[in-house]
Amino acid sequence: MHRAIGVRGAGYGRRLPTGARVALLRSSGRDALDLALAPGLVLAIGYAAFAKGGFYGLEGAAVGGLALLVAACGLTRDVARGAVPPLVAFLLLGAGLATSVAATDSLSGALGPASSLAAMAGGFIATRALLRRGERTTVLWTVAAAGGAVAMLGVVGLSFHLEPWGMFATWIWRAASTFSYANAAAAFLVLCLPAAMALVSADPDDPRAHLLAFAIVLGAMATLSRGAMAASALGGAVLLVSGARQAFRGLARPVLGAAVAMAGLLPSVLGEAAHPIPALLAVALGVGITLGPATRWRRSLAVGAVLLVSAAAVGALVVKGPTLVRSRAGDEPRSALWSAALEAGSARPAFGVGLGRFRTDATLFAHNEYLQVFAEAGVTGLAAIAGAIVLFGSWVWARRRDSDRVLWALAAAAAIAFLAHSAVDFLWRFPALLLLVSIWLALAGEPAARTEGVER
Repeated sequence: MHRAIGVRGAGYGRRLPTGARVALLRSSGRDALDLALAPGLVLAIGYAAFAKGGFYGLEGAAVGGLALLVAACGLTRDVARGAVPPLVAFLLLGAGLATSVAATDSLSGALGPASSLAAMAGGFIATRALLRRGERTTVLWTVAAAGGAVAMLGVVGLSFHLEPWGMFATWIWRAASTFSYANAAAAFLVLCLPAAMALVSADPDDPRAHLLAFAIVLGAMATLSRGAMAASALGGAVLLVSGARQAFRGLARPVLGAAVAMAGLLPSVLGEAAHPIPALLAVALGVGITLGPATRWRRSLAVGAVLLVSAAAVGALVVKGPTLVRSRAGDEPRSALWSAALEAGSARPAFGVGLGRFRTDATLFAHNEYLQVFAEAGVTGLAAIAGAIVLFGSWVWARRRDSDRVLWALAAAAAIAFLAHSAVDFLWRFPALLLLVSIWLALAGEPAARTEGVER
């Protein structure tokens, strides 16, 4: 016979068995976690985005990623259901990390990769849990809003030459935003742009989505990251090949507005002194173009303003164009770094030199994550990375028919663009970037019937 407890309410008492009470407490705890999951993911993205990508706060990134993972696993009883390949991929990455640490005694260098892995696994499970609750739009708005905020902080930093939001490198100023590194900020924005595209495509009349798309495109342009530009072009090609041309619907005005605003930023990009007034005026004009003029005279005014800004941009390029060409087309020591990473890995091909131990006279990074893994973790680490990519890719490909066609294509484009960009920069050291990649993987793999619809 169960020992009973009393529960009072509405003037009367009733008795519940201990087992029922335990079940009630567990249910209440699960409900509390369930309510906290969406804010938890928002906080994780916010922390990662505004704490320099988590790059300089690896302990916090590791703790946050693990907390997100534990909370999501606690909410999702069937964590492995329908997602065995990705979960095996996470286990493979963890095993590769542990093997490298054990073989090279490089525990001190494992915090960065462990933080990124925790953030990625936590983000993936948490996003799947939210999608099963029908909160896909919440996830998309969170990612797009984070991208818009990061982008505009970068634009402000560039316009006013405020370090570290703006950075001076190779004779020009570039937007670095909260990441304090322009290429990482650019990679973050490239990963956020598909969320804004999905929202614009779903509702071409929503001004908020258009403004976020404008801000993200402008912020990405302001970083002047060649790797991000190439990755974006590759992502666009993936969308066209996959037949998801609808993803570009409604994007013309935000892109045109961003191009006009970028023209106003050129004096700050090329000048030794900041030129915030033309920058702010051009951004305001870009916003007006994005939202769309409603009357004929406003259209005429907008065309005139575009011509004026374009003429000013051409003038700036005529005067300072060689500086921009020298900065973006000049030789950089990346080839030397790649050779150094190959040499380090070849000297110890099985397990590498140890995590965090690759270094040259100029930097600790090979600016190619695949070569960096080979140098620090050898063939063993590289095999774990390759196996994980194959597992993720095969799982996403196999679920393309059940997913929302446009959103699946956007997610695949984001992941492929990130993998390509990783070949020319160090991006896996930023937990924020891996967190966004995991969100896109979860979005690509969840059946459309289980999620709140972005209308096709």
